[in-house]
Amino acid sequence: GIGSRSCGPIPLEEHQLKQEPAGFTFVMRRAQGANDLFDVTNQLFGVFGNPIAVPVLAGLLVKRFSRFSGFAGLCVGIGAGVLAFVAGHWVPCLREMVVMNAITTVATLAGMAWGTWWRPDAPADAADKEQFFRQLNTPSVVYEREGRGK
Repeated sequence: GIGSRSCGPIPLEEHQLKQEPAGFTFVMRRAQGANDLFDVTNQLFGVFGNPIAVPVLAGLLVKRFSRFSGFAGLCVGIGAGVLAFVAGHWVPCLREMVVMNAITTVATLAGMAWGTWWRPDAPADAADKEQFFRQLNTPSVVYEREGRGK
């Protein structure tokens, strides 16, 4: 199970060293020493899920992040997840779902903050963003009644 691993090196068995991986899933499975597909999908979600979901949700909920920040957060979050997964070979607790989610979420938010600082939106982009949030906050009935929904 997910919580059954300790924070020590995982010994590879003889048959695990001789397997030829047929895809990314098998590479991850062999690297983490798990034979359970559920564990493998959790690892994939831990590496890729939060770096994708956090910028999408932040873009819908927070006005302060720039347009570039989503891409920056995606890259930094996936990079941190891959690094944590590789480092998990020596420190297996880094591959636990809770730890991986925390690492990738914090890295994604840090990447988004850096991306906003490095490339702020142009004034025209800020006006588009204000219009988007104005429409997002307007109930559809009011929006259609004013003739903007058609």
